[in-house]
Amino acid sequence: PVMPEPAAKLTRENVTVEQIHLYESALRCYKKEDMHVLALQYFEQVARAGHLESQMYAAQMHYRGQGTEVNYEKALYWYEKAAMNGNIYAQYNLGICYYEGNGVSKNTQEAIKWIEKSARMGNQDAMSWLESKKGSLKIENVVSPVF
Repeated sequence: PVMPEPAAKLTRENVTVEQIHLYESALRCYKKEDMHVLALQYFEQVARAGHLESQMYAAQMHYRGQGTEVNYEKALYWYEKAAMNGNIYAQYNLGICYYEGNGVSKNTQEAIKWIEKSARMGNQDAMSWLESKKGSLKIENVVSPVF
């Protein structure tokens, strides 16, 4: 799964000043492996308020087992939240979860749906994945990004 660079600012208007500080603390904790448990707690708290980057970090940490045991179901939960809010990396990663059956039953059509959505928004990893699967998955045309 792909993880974008952290954004300098929070992107959701409904995030409070306290949550901004919590997100910044989570980023500092994330940089220290022995602080991953606390980072995950902080990211999840801000993620519940709808903050996209925190949703992505929470998903990635569950997917990779950072600060917790690997938990594909929880990763899928946070990927889905962020994907529904338009995060192109989450859309791609959600598609990969469906394709590989991580946290969910394998579902190639659902995988293609999410990965195509990500590719249409300009995610190069999604475009490359679709191109690589073109012959084997009955993907007729690899989508072009829409800007």
